[in-house]
Amino acid sequence: MFKTIADPADCEVRSVIRFLNAKKVKPAEIHRQLVEIYGENVMTDGVVRKWIRQFNDGRTSVHDEARSGQPSVVNDELEEKAAKLFGKEAALFVPSGTMGNLASVMSHCWAKGQEVIVGDLSHIFIHEQGGIAQVRCFPLFIERKFKVAIK
Repeated sequence: MFKTIADPADCEVRSVIRFLNAKKVKPAEIHRQLVEIYGENVMTDGVVRKWIRQFNDGRTSVHDEARSGQPSVVNDELEEKAAKLFGKEAALFVPSGTMGNLASVMSHCWAKGQEVIVGDLSHIFIHEQGGIAQVRCFPLFIERKFKVAIK
């Protein structure tokens, strides 16, 4: 029995497929060997065959191809545009509100154990305490002067 390798990089598995395919190993045998070394969740037989077809059609790269759509890297021009739009010296793009909230808290509390005061009904207190767990989160209880009834 061989030692299994957990969580291989995609390009590593594709390299093995390319190597064994170049040695004229049959697709089913390539898949069997991948499962033997990398485990059951490595790649389906169909995906192995897809990669073999691509390599047989002349593909040489084992890395993912760049995709169209939103850029994965924020460039200086985009940063300047956002800074100008918001009237600030610089801008930082984060892909989610959770990341934005965490970045905001950490810009004020840059070391573990520091404190932050938030409203007891605020989104960050109710839904995002996991992200700010490294700082001490103290709720500011706000006196309610009105009630809302949903009928």
